[in-house]
Amino acid sequence: MSRFATVNKVKNFFYLAEGSVGLTWDKAHTGDPGNELADHHAKLATDEGEKLEIPTQYSCVKFKIEKNLINDWQETWDGYDSESGRRTRDFVPKVNRNFLVLSKYLVFFLSGHGPLP
Repeated sequence: MSRFATVNKVKNFFYLAEGSVGLTWDKAHTGDPGNELADHHAKLATDEGEKLEIPTQYSCVKFKIEKNLINDWQETWDGYDSESGRRTRDFVPKVNRNFLVLSKYLVFFLSGHGPLP
């Protein structure tokens, strides 16, 4: 169950309780039997209770993987040391997934290889 679904489920339970359940904040926990009991059960839940796993969203995982791939690609691009690599980096200093060269003549020009004078 996603974090969003869990929050909505809890909100729905509060709505269905129609005022018989409420949340308040107390500055001090000591001396109030209700707070002491809530603290006790919260401690039990964190120490002995089931672990609540909220899965990471697919889009978040995909974003992080793509970011790491681009960073690795940029490091490789920056570390490639050859004459054609330096020439190409003068025109294309940063890697970009959207940059695609379809013209073989432009590839010849950027790389310094091919039948150019």
